[in-house]
Amino acid sequence: MIKVLTHYTPNWEYISSITTPILEKYCKIHGYRLSSYKCTPYQQYNGKEKLKHIVNNLNENDIALIMDADAIITNMTIPIEKFLDKDYDLFITKHLGNINAGVFIIKMTKWAHDFINFLLDNIGKEKINCEQDAMQLYMNMNPYDNKIKILSHPSINSFNYNLYPEHINITHKQGNWEEGDFILHLPGVGMDKRAELLRNVKITK
Repeated sequence: MIKVLTHYTPNWEYISSITTPILEKYCKIHGYRLSSYKCTPYQQYNGKEKLKHIVNNLNENDIALIMDADAIITNMTIPIEKFLDKDYDLFITKHLGNINAGVFIIKMTKWAHDFINFLLDNIGKEKINCEQDAMQLYMNMNPYDNKIKILSHPSINSFNYNLYPEHINITHKQGNWEEGDFILHLPGVGMDKRAELLRNVKITK
């Protein structure tokens, strides 16, 4: 079964109220199952409940698109199957050299269980503040792991780099979102600006 999992903390509930209905429509079109999870409040979000949500909602060999609340489907016609490869269990993108765990696809295998347990065990250790840090640690320790596929752009996680003045002239192939791309993700943007952009983004149907 293919699923879409999203999650939010209470202070992100308004953002989720914008993106989740879009996910509901997308899942209905493609026959996927959606699970939206409200996390308990954290003084600092660390991603542990997100990871537990994955484990608790996926059976063996289920596949899920995992999305943070500030990521939105912007092309309803693109199926998750487009990005799958039977030889891999984790599909993720890099942005300017670093992975971003706001959006990824995972297949729930023995490898995936071990991978998530590694992340849970390491979050909170020195300089490992969240699931993304733990994923990067795993990849640094296991650079030749043949279950991880780094997807090229444009694929499952695009940014609008025009919002980040420290980054200029970022190309589509480097992850800059364009109309017709699958997903727009808005990390590090103020909440009011996020809400405005998410409400008004052009969605291809």
